[in-house]
Amino acid sequence: MRDEPLFYRKDIDGWRAIAVVAVILNHFDKAWLPGGYLGVDVFFVISGFVITMALLNRKAERFWPFLADFYARRVRRLMPALAVCVVATSVAIWFADPASRQSLSTGLGALFGVSNLLLANQDANYFSPSTELNAFTHTWSLGVEEQFYLVYPLLLWGLARLGARQDAASMRRFVLVLAAMLVISAGIFVSTANAYPVFNYYHLPSRFWELAAGALTFLACRNRPARLPAPVPLAATAVLAVTFLLPLEHRVPATLLAVAATAVLLATTPSSRALDGVLTTPVLRFFGRISYPLYLWHWSVLAVSRFTIGVSAATAPVQFALMLALAWGTYRFIESPLRHGWIRQPNWRVLTAGLGVALLCAAVPMTLRLKEEIGPFRSAASDVVPDGFMPLPDSGARFEDVCLLDAKHPRKADTVERCTVAPVKPDGNTIWAFGDSHAGHLQPMFYALREQTGMGVHVVAMANTPFPSVVDSAMSSEGQTTFDSVSPRFKPGDIVVLARFYLYRDGQQRAQPDVAAWTLAAADLARKLGPRGIKVVIVAPPPAFRYASVLSCARRMSTDACAPSRESLAGIIGAITQDLETATQGIPNVVVFRPFDFFCPPSQATCSPIRDGQMAFRDQDHLTVVGSRAMTGAFMERLGLEPAH
Repeated sequence: MRDEPLFYRKDIDGWRAIAVVAVILNHFDKAWLPGGYLGVDVFFVISGFVITMALLNRKAERFWPFLADFYARRVRRLMPALAVCVVATSVAIWFADPASRQSLSTGLGALFGVSNLLLANQDANYFSPSTELNAFTHTWSLGVEEQFYLVYPLLLWGLARLGARQDAASMRRFVLVLAAMLVISAGIFVSTANAYPVFNYYHLPSRFWELAAGALTFLACRNRPARLPAPVPLAATAVLAVTFLLPLEHRVPATLLAVAATAVLLATTPSSRALDGVLTTPVLRFFGRISYPLYLWHWSVLAVSRFTIGVSAATAPVQFALMLALAWGTYRFIESPLRHGWIRQPNWRVLTAGLGVALLCAAVPMTLRLKEEIGPFRSAASDVVPDGFMPLPDSGARFEDVCLLDAKHPRKADTVERCTVAPVKPDGNTIWAFGDSHAGHLQPMFYALREQTGMGVHVVAMANTPFPSVVDSAMSSEGQTTFDSVSPRFKPGDIVVLARFYLYRDGQQRAQPDVAAWTLAAADLARKLGPRGIKVVIVAPPPAFRYASVLSCARRMSTDACAPSRESLAGIIGAITQDLETATQGIPNVVVFRPFDFFCPPSQATCSPIRDGQMAFRDQDHLTVVGSRAMTGAFMERLGLEPAH
């Protein structure tokens, strides 16, 4: 650590530089470095290593001075840059984001080391688009580290007997307990990756093992670097590089490999002249020294850009230059002066000052959060980005509060009736729509179709859960229950619509793993409904844009992200659509409807979320009321429906 020069290792700055650059590349565009997010995991291992080195090389006879000294050094290290970044970013995002409340709440939590808990409570998957719009999502890692700092010094002091005459037996006891905790934490990480992804990503129990790996690495080579054959550190470097290239679906093995490789490299780099020579070059050491403020500012720049100029290859040079300037300025004029100035202050003053700074700075996001409704772009945002749903016709209730089921809006006894609009004529037919939110965003089109044909409409959608479901979950059983409750009401001439989202939202144009099985299940359901005279419509994928904020397109500030080439989007969508048509070939009651061809016709070279001067999409792939209703004519033509006379 740089506030402890006696224990400073130059090569660690090199690894910090590599880690932060990997993270930034991934956050600019996941296609540039798919596994670059693992740079955070590299940081965790480094932190465990450096913190253990610092604690064991600081002599203290009494517990409270030991603890106060440790926390004072953490305040010197973390608070100055964090406070400046939170204040400046809060102001910027309040101006840029019409719905900045969630960002401001997270920034407030970041000042007190709990932003990871807030993000987990928001049910925000780290890899979902919503996290890209939160200006403080990246501070989750600081929360994990700061919670580690609450536990680890106590563990080390108590088990290793730092305040007494230390002996080999007490240190062995500490190592064994720490190793056991590493194994348990790693088991939690592996077992919760798919079942509880939000918990898995944001909480300390599933991250403790990474910091413990760094700590055990230091303890293993405390007296001298590990002297392994020269190919070992080079092989570990190659393994780490490969993990940075692995796509997201390999996150669990990639994380395990990245942590292991980092531990090996921390243990062996000083004994490898070639590797140590590269890592201690002036450029890497510079990036390593500013890695903390660079990590803080990089996301702030990207978050504000997503609401303004967008994030693309064209904007990247300017944005990276701004990140670098902010990071260097923060390091040079704020972090270093305050850090070294506070070293001369007693620990109690440093801790008091740190708490005071946190409370003072917290007033900024707190005040802006209370004044969110008067932000400069609030009314403009609602004008350029119309609503995604129409109110329910009888009650005027919000569709998403009643008919879009999720953990906060479970199915109720009256859900089906409230979400079903009877046909105009008592003997008329009904459209029955089932699926995830991509069935829900067709609601405005179905209501428009009812206006023209008099058909009834039923739409009950389930967040993140397609129907028919091929994966067991609480929400999939809700979907099946809903279908079973209305299917006896189907009559000849009715239409069942099945719609879902088919892709990952990571910008890499990949199909979700259950798509093939779902396609077969949808075809099987259509066969069963055929003898009853029910027509089944399977809705193929719509365009999936790569911008993070639709506002950057609504304001016409991001051209390449908002008008991508049709070819760049058509590949995987065309393949999925072809699979749907192949699977349903020969089933006479099935129609495959293609939203992609409506919004991105083959005659056009590009695709746009803007239609007739209005936003047709409210995010990367969900339609607005404008976009959904615009498809009504194409949908009627595909099904051969005629307007009522």
